[in-house]
Amino acid sequence: MIQDVDRNLAQSFGLDHPRGALVARVIPDSPAAQSGLQVGDIVLSFNGNEIRYSSQLPPLVGSTRVGDTVSMEILRNGKTRTLQVKILELPREESEAGVEKKAPAARPKGDRLGLVVAAPTAEERRALELPEGQGVIVRSVRKGAAATAGIEPGDAILRIDGHPVQGEEDYRRLVSVLEAGRNVAVLVQKPGGPVFVALRASR
Repeated sequence: MIQDVDRNLAQSFGLDHPRGALVARVIPDSPAAQSGLQVGDIVLSFNGNEIRYSSQLPPLVGSTRVGDTVSMEILRNGKTRTLQVKILELPREESEAGVEKKAPAARPKGDRLGLVVAAPTAEERRALELPEGQGVIVRSVRKGAAATAGIEPGDAILRIDGHPVQGEEDYRRLVSVLEAGRNVAVLVQKPGGPVFVALRASR
């Protein structure tokens, strides 16, 4: 699953301006996984074609002959690199850009990101397909950036600033060291799939 990179996400990933297709999900053993793509990578070009919006990538992949090997430029951890990709069948899930609705604001106080989180129940893990020991569930959202970004109660937080969230304690530690006022990329698992949002930590 891929999505567009807006201005705040571009800043959080160290891009000079919004561009590329941000990878929010990689299905194990899929063509994307076999090519070396990872969650959090930003595809900047495919077979010599610059990617400005995520919607450009699926048609480019689809128009390339199965079995061909092409180069793909990505941004990973602030550095560009080139992957050699062998074109295989593209699963439907990977051809859809993540587009999320704006969420209504909720009340309670929350942490530096404006969220109140808890460990997911077994039922929530099943519903969101969360592996054991990964992610925390949003219980409430304070009015502000998190709500505006579309985070809602029931969503799961999977990554913060490139680091996987492996439970409540891990979440609190990651949030506590965030630089105040800087945009950070947060990977959110929603019922419809994963999506990155950019949030700023308060002081």
